[in-house]
Amino acid sequence: MTCRRTVVAWFAAIAALTLTLGAAQDPPAPKPFRVSVDYTLVQATVLDQRDQPVTSLDANDFLVTQGGSPQRIVHFQPPSAPWAIALIVDTSVSTSGQMALIRQASGTFLDHLPAGTQVAVIETGCETRVHEGLTADKARLRGAIGALGAVLNQCTRINDAIALALEDVLGSVHGRRAVVVLSDGVDTGSRIDSLRLEALAGLTPTSIFPLLIETLKDQETTLQAQADLRFQTLVELMLVARTDAGKEKVREAAIFLIEQAPSECSFLLLGPGKSSAVQWHGWTANRDELQRRIHELKFKEKGPKYNAPMDRPAPVVNSILIAENQAEALSAGLFGQLGTLVTVLDQPDAKWQSDLAGFLLGINAADSRDRALTKERQKHLQAREQMTRLASRTGGMLVPVARLEDLEVVYARVARDLRTAYTIGFQSSAPEAEVVVGLKDSSRTERVHVQRSVGIIK
Repeated sequence: MTCRRTVVAWFAAIAALTLTLGAAQDPPAPKPFRVSVDYTLVQATVLDQRDQPVTSLDANDFLVTQGGSPQRIVHFQPPSAPWAIALIVDTSVSTSGQMALIRQASGTFLDHLPAGTQVAVIETGCETRVHEGLTADKARLRGAIGALGAVLNQCTRINDAIALALEDVLGSVHGRRAVVVLSDGVDTGSRIDSLRLEALAGLTPTSIFPLLIETLKDQETTLQAQADLRFQTLVELMLVARTDAGKEKVREAAIFLIEQAPSECSFLLLGPGKSSAVQWHGWTANRDELQRRIHELKFKEKGPKYNAPMDRPAPVVNSILIAENQAEALSAGLFGQLGTLVTVLDQPDAKWQSDLAGFLLGINAADSRDRALTKERQKHLQAREQMTRLASRTGGMLVPVARLEDLEVVYARVARDLRTAYTIGFQSSAPEAEVVVGLKDSSRTERVHVQRSVGIIK
């Protein structure tokens, strides 16, 4: 009887690097090897006619082609070879309301993994913390998972967390390794940017599995429901002047702006500091109080540090810098990020007044809300694109999570893929060409292609 088998593969291209691979557990340990040429790593799952995994094959059973040319397999590990897994959980506000569900599902993930699998538990919010290093002790891992989300985080350093997992947690592992990251993927505040993270992932023989929580609809609902205009019309107002004439003119322009602004508009009065802006007056909509403070300004006052965007209280904050001239505006340095710049000594009054009026036209509540929604959509789209690239380039798979109630199913799928995967490495003859993995016995297999699409769990 002819047995038809299907191979499903995850692709990871690791270009021009030197690496050492091998298993650190017993038995038997694959022989470590080194390569310093273009190297491709594939995770392949073989399914029979009933869609059941076949786990008893060896390297001689596989045929790998790239760009139509057969490739010589130089590294092979069967599904029984152990994995080392870094489990990263995002505990920012996007997940804080369902942490009990996340902790429960993350605990069941351990149950789906083969006995002896080493797992590390990492939490990411405003800081990244390793709750438990690599261990196969499930009691300790459950304790670490139970400690997740103890602190409410307003930010997510997801890039930093993945980099930490790749370099510090899994960097010394000689064997199969994976990063499983549960997040909406939107990074806020990481020290490592997306390009550096993707470069690091490309040099690391580690498969990344982003479990992408779909939080955009929740964000849109929240923003649509914000009826409080004070939320929608917040203005960071920074004033910069050095000469007496400049100070007087900047005061005049600032008071003009405040008088013309909608009554619901709240202002934060800022000045330049050495390494960050300083607060000269906190958020308020009280016009008399603001005008009095501006009249009293000597433009050298000290105050609490204010670091935009981390200290901003809402997704939509309009910002404006009023300076006596371009030179003084540039001296403010760090506030070059402000949305609008108006100078007052180097142009006629009618011009700067027109500039300020134009600024005010852009901060009505509906416009601010719409800009916030557009910004959120862009952030989520960029996050999805980055996570898709990380998964496809490292041999992992992005799995969207439409509802956290389905998280246990998602975890079970990832664990199944890890349990049944063959790890195949070969020296690439054409790194950009399509990789096809099949079985040599053509009577028992169909021609297959590398799977690069995302899985969908609903």
